Amino acid sequence: MTSKIPQLQLKVTQAMRKSMTSNIPHQHSKVTQATSEPMTSKIPQHQSKMTQTMSEFMTSEIPQQQSKMAEAMSEVKKSEIHQQQSKVTHTTSKSMTSKIPELQSKATQASAEVANHINSHFKLLMERNKHHVQEPPTIEKCQSLAKQLFYTRLASIPHRYDSFWKELDSAKNIMNNMNELNMEKIGTAALFGLECYLWYCGGEIVGRGFTFTGYYV
Repeated sequence: MTSKIPQLQLKVTQAMRKSMTSNIPHQHSKVTQATSEPMTSKIPQHQSKMTQTMSEFMTSEIPQQQSKMAEAMSEVKKSEIHQQQSKVTHTTSKSMTSKIPELQSKATQASAEVANHINSHFKLLMERNKHHVQEPPTIEKCQSLAKQLFYTRLASIPHRYDSFWKELDSAKNIMNNMNELNMEKIGTAALFGLECYLWYCGGEIVGRGFTFTGYYV
């Protein structure tokens, strides 16, 4: 009996090993199935929570990022506008300072040409009308001539008055003798009417303050 005990122990050990090795895959599949079922049931919940968290994060961060980007863009635009303005100002100042001598020379040349033209025209005008000049051509002489012209016109008023009434009487005679009119008398009457109209227009212009469009209000 004592000699058979080790053999029995060895057989028992081998049998236990076989039973354990045969049960391990079955137990492993059960454990895997048991662990996979709760994991697969919890994955959608975790996914929804992660999606909600990401959406909250994005909705809270996007306005801040947009405002920051808008502020940065406005600052960049302001700096660019300021730089462009400074460049334009600097360029225009340089161009103006470079053109000032040229403009001054052109203005001097133009003024000299105008002065020469005026002097030549004045000399030609005085040469043509020198027979109307009263010697000596001084201020006192001009004042004396102005007074002579004024009082001469005043003295001519009675003669003009008589001439006016004579022309009016002749016009009345023409109106009374319409049958005896000829082309000469008709032309004279037309010129008289035109003269009256022109005097009327001149009075209107003087009354408006020497304007042609209307009265000053």
